[in-house]
Amino acid sequence: MICFANIWIGKLASNPEGERFFKTLSLYNPYISKTYHFVEDSVELVALDENGVSITYSPASINSSVSMQSNDLDQNATYTISDEYNILDGELDLIPMDSFDETTATFRGYMGDYLDSPTEVVSYTVNSIAQSKGSFTLRTGVPDLNSDQTGQIYDFDTFPMSRAIF
Repeated sequence: MICFANIWIGKLASNPEGERFFKTLSLYNPYISKTYHFVEDSVELVALDENGVSITYSPASINSSVSMQSNDLDQNATYTISDEYNILDGELDLIPMDSFDETTATFRGYMGDYLDSPTEVVSYTVNSIAQSKGSFTLRTGVPDLNSDQTGQIYDFDTFPMSRAIF
């Protein structure tokens, strides 16, 4: 509390004192033995996901780099995760090179005093995975839901009604 002109004012902040924000990352592909759940912390975290399922997140050193442009539909993020015992090195080798099954990375954010539901959920498609001894790097992006798989170009001559959009 702050005293200003004999009026007590409560301290307002986006992160009140004593609350922690936990960053988690889940990695899934149908070819690996299980879904891997990581938390950017030094101890395990048990929390409920957005569907109410209890998940135990393993501690890991995670370095994240999220796209800084909010006006870009092709949002990207890069996650470098420590893999001290090279467990995921062998697991990721199980994914065939010609597989069409996408690897997904789901980021969830939790407030420390409320672990019953994530405050933030973003699901990414993994575009590439770079492996080295002791760590791996995921280059991710949003799913290609807005891409045109036909190769057809949408221009004003072919689709004159699209002029109303602009």
